[in-house]
Amino acid sequence: MMLSAELNETDYKDFAYQAAGHQYIDGFRTLLKCNDGTLLKIFQDGDRGHHEVEFYSNIFSTKQDPNQIPDQVTYTLRQFIPKYFGTVAMKNDGKSQLYMKISDITSKFMKPCVIDLKIGRRTYDHLATEAKRIRAIDKYPLQDQIGFRIDGMKVYNNSTKDFDIYDKMFGRKLDQSTILHGVSQFFPDEKEWKMRLIDKSILKLEELMQWFNNQRKWMFSSSSLLIVYDGDPNSNIELELKMIDFTHAYESKIVHKLIEDSDTNLKDENTIYGLNSLLSILKQLKLDLVN
Repeated sequence: MMLSAELNETDYKDFAYQAAGHQYIDGFRTLLKCNDGTLLKIFQDGDRGHHEVEFYSNIFSTKQDPNQIPDQVTYTLRQFIPKYFGTVAMKNDGKSQLYMKISDITSKFMKPCVIDLKIGRRTYDHLATEAKRIRAIDKYPLQDQIGFRIDGMKVYNNSTKDFDIYDKMFGRKLDQSTILHGVSQFFPDEKEWKMRLIDKSILKLEELMQWFNNQRKWMFSSSSLLIVYDGDPNSNIELELKMIDFTHAYESKIVHKLIEDSDTNLKDENTIYGLNSLLSILKQLKLDLVN
């Protein structure tokens, strides 16, 4: 779906709350904020961009065969990912670049605090070459045990009135003895406020876990989890938790065919492991606050 042939420079601005990932690709910003409150995410090169657009289009397709039972698994997934509005094009110095237009989950917050977590024991898919697998593992060898890594955080500091920034190297230095403290730094110091945010994170994460435990249609590799809350202590806006990055999300039947596995009733254990690990960390943080 193409929304428009070309964007004007007055239609967008730089996105200020990107917590992880590249800022530019081939001279184009990877994330841009639209004036209508949506977000533009760059269409990645090769098959990755086409695959992510195909994924979003599948999830948010309005087409429904009246003779088929509605796909409740796919429909329910919509609440856990940004809404998709199609693709738009942009030109820069004679070059054209496609972007996906999705909802911006930070838009309702005054001071968006964002953590980007790469979820799963494995961050490469079944099509990855041996070289790609080695590169993925080398980024964070402990991913297999911990089940996730912190790719970046932006946390509003009410003392300095500015954002504290934690980059990917912060997350890659964390191990089993420090990951608890690393995640804790995303939340504010004030005890009651911190407890409320952790409780809400646990609740939303458990809802996502329930979807994963009940579904057999989709399998994800190298997807991320975004958690966002308002750094303004007077805000009543509810915390958000969404999955993003779907260049390596496949229908299970495709994965089973690739690995020549006849059992088509398997859970996405890779993602479930990571979500369970994060849930355990959050519950331990809550327990530490209580005690």
